[in-house]
Amino acid sequence: MYTIKQKQTSKNWLGRKRTKLVVHTFTNHKDALKFALNEQIRYYSHCIEGNKPTSREAYKMHYSCLNWVKLAEKYPMHYTGRRRTKYTNLEKLYYYYVNSDNLHRLRKH
Repeated sequence: MYTIKQKQTSKNWLGRKRTKLVVHTFTNHKDALKFALNEQIRYYSHCIEGNKPTSREAYKMHYSCLNWVKLAEKYPMHYTGRRRTKYTNLEKLYYYYVNSDNLHRLRKH
């Protein structure tokens, strides 16, 4: 079982901030990794029953959105398949690759 802890902040009508901890659980690694890359969460944990939970790093094998955009602008043919990225929204392309299971395009070499 994979768990991801995420803090959510909200404001009330007086302007006071309130934070609450939301825990998301996933059964397989791929879904947890996709969620972590979508929400830009750096660490998530893997827990096997009876053992101590271990944490995993989402960006150890994959690029973050900001790093991938920088590399795609520098080497557009390799990362996007186009010669120029002038008319391409690279952030949307990053999230398209994450959500369409093209994680191999985001892997570090």
